[in-house]
Amino acid sequence: MRNKILATALASLLAPGLATAAEQYADDLLYLRVGAGASKVDSSSDTGTETAYSLGTGWRFAKHYSIDLNYDHLGNWDQSVTGVGGPLDAESRTFSLGLGGTIDFGQSGFFGQARVGVHRWKSEYENVEAAFEEKGTDPFYSIGIGYDIGKTFGVILSYERFIVDSDTLGDVDRLMLGFEVR
Repeated sequence: MRNKILATALASLLAPGLATAAEQYADDLLYLRVGAGASKVDSSSDTGTETAYSLGTGWRFAKHYSIDLNYDHLGNWDQSVTGVGGPLDAESRTFSLGLGGTIDFGQSGFFGQARVGVHRWKSEYENVEAAFEEKGTDPFYSIGIGYDIGKTFGVILSYERFIVDSDTLGDVDRLMLGFEVR
């Protein structure tokens, strides 16, 4: 519940600025973003921290606002809960659609970014004798700090929270280093 309230608060912070985005129009800017990092699931049955990656594209439709679509591999986890045939292995992936807002920190090239949106997740569980999957659609949010290296390249370090309303898998926290080409 606390995560949904935080995601709603982030969305309400972005919404007023979107209304004035046409007034702050900047050149349309398409971008590609790749990232890698570490993810940890908020669950007592899934254990460990895993490598995660992201691949996405977006459109900066105004100076400080963007919309993006991403494919995210959230990680593979070992389940401590034993199923038929032994412990289960879990793999989670998601597609996300989000709105982003950035704020420049003066002329330094540094900026802050917040993103909020929805993601369609899928988790697969399997071992030698059993296999099943779960799917769902839930909110996500992200905050980060980045640096623009010229007009065509940027880097960002972000904390992301993917809410997963599932009986088996918990919410996923991820620390991600992303690279953007415009």
